[in-house]
Amino acid sequence: MEGFEYSPAPPQAVLDYLKLKGLKPAFSWQDVMREEHSFGFTVAKATQLNVLTTIQDSLVKAEAAGIPFAAWARDLEPQLKTLGWWGDGDAVDQLTGETRPARLGSPRRLKTIHWANTRTARAAGQWERIQRTKDALPFLLYQLGPSENHRPLHEDKEGLILRADDSFWEVWLPPNGWGCKCHVRQISAAEAQRRGFVDAPAPVIPEQEFVNSRTNEVTTVPQGIDPGWNTNPGFNRAQNVRKFLADDFNASPLNLARIAVADYTRDSEFKAMMLGQRPDQFAIPIARLPEDIAATFGTSTQTVIVSSKTLSTHNAIANVKKYPPPEEWAVIIDRLATNNAEIYLQDGGKSLHVFFDHVGVIETSARQYRSVITRTVDGDEIFLSTFHPWGERKPKRGRRIK
Repeated sequence: MEGFEYSPAPPQAVLDYLKLKGLKPAFSWQDVMREEHSFGFTVAKATQLNVLTTIQDSLVKAEAAGIPFAAWARDLEPQLKTLGWWGDGDAVDQLTGETRPARLGSPRRLKTIHWANTRTARAAGQWERIQRTKDALPFLLYQLGPSENHRPLHEDKEGLILRADDSFWEVWLPPNGWGCKCHVRQISAAEAQRRGFVDAPAPVIPEQEFVNSRTNEVTTVPQGIDPGWNTNPGFNRAQNVRKFLADDFNASPLNLARIAVADYTRDSEFKAMMLGQRPDQFAIPIARLPEDIAATFGTSTQTVIVSSKTLSTHNAIANVKKYPPPEEWAVIIDRLATNNAEIYLQDGGKSLHVFFDHVGVIETSARQYRSVITRTVDGDEIFLSTFHPWGERKPKRGRRIK
């Protein structure tokens, strides 16, 4: 097995990347930069949500069915005309609030929309696959695409081989600009050696200043990468999925949220996360704090999320004596939303320590557990950082709030 390239039929990760983007109205491409593209579905001059929804839904359906660009554009054009988003028209400038003349939909715009969204979605899907298979295929090879004229700094990267977990790919995973057809191929250690790989640091890429003409904000971008493209769409996909699930989980009725946790903690995917078979940055909602506790904790969300890294360190599959098995997590974590727990505020208000008793399938008597929940500085996210048995005679420190 020498390597992987894009497959003609998109994997589920590609469709998820497109579907899980929130709508991001924008008047200019400069209004949505870098990582925001991983979280928001945006089309310049598309400031109406119904227009964005129509374009996004059509792309997802076309990708799932393998519909080529020409057929997609032919079917979408009359829908956009019905919505009034075609030819010359007016659009609201989100920055100023003014309604301004704008060039809306056109065949050329549809080509750009299709290319940018499908290419980044496939790159995100490929990155997830790379994370799953990097033990067997630990290297990435940078290759040029079929373009007649290549950017000089892209040509310089042709044949570059680096480890799949090198930070270089957090920025330089193609596409690296408008119309860029470069790609990476995942290869084995044996092929890397045959190609003369030398385990040396990644090349240092000089940066250049970029001034956003819309906001006058000054940032830097690596030379050779177009502004707004200096990010790995797959690297941020997990955060995008996490935010989507957390927002949805937070808005659901509590009884439905509990059912959802019970369902996916019994799923094979949850066990795979425990075994470390998912990228470390992947995370899912696992519990919801009561509203009053979240308010005391100073967070804008009640949803507690857990990363696959935390799950893999709490691997009950390998250590059943220390941690509960996957099927018991829903039962135990559900105590966070009930009155059957003692909760202490610790570390200057940065963490909650939750203590509760549980009788599990591997035990005949009640056993006390402690889970530690930490918050981000801005309070936008809450993480379950540890979860383990607790000796009943150990002191419980901090200010008790429940």
